[in-house]
Amino acid sequence: MNEKNLLRMALFCGLVGIFLILFISERMDLSASNIGEITLDKINEKVKIKGEIYSIINTPGLAIIKIRDLTGEITIIAFKEENLELKKGNIIGVQGRVIEYKNKIEIEAEIISLI
Repeated sequence: MNEKNLLRMALFCGLVGIFLILFISERMDLSASNIGEITLDKINEKVKIKGEIYSIINTPGLAIIKIRDLTGEITIIAFKEENLELKKGNIIGVQGRVIEYKNKIEIEAEIISLI
């Protein structure tokens, strides 16, 4: 096998591998967690939770949302480009990354949806 064919085969296998990884990662779904299960051990992990909004503060570019379920409460940080139509009492689902800010666990939201 000459070098050109070897290079083509390596390039083809690499591209197929990348597409397979992208395909599989889009099909993976986070399992839902209870708020009480989110601890310091989950820092930088992606989580999916749902709860009731009991406090919301809208600022330009940022929403600070506090939600609770039967197991606990947590603060959600949502960077936004448009005004979120959320209000106290809404039940929402949140997917995002667990972070620590001022010794408190928070979730930096990637997806927020009304339930």
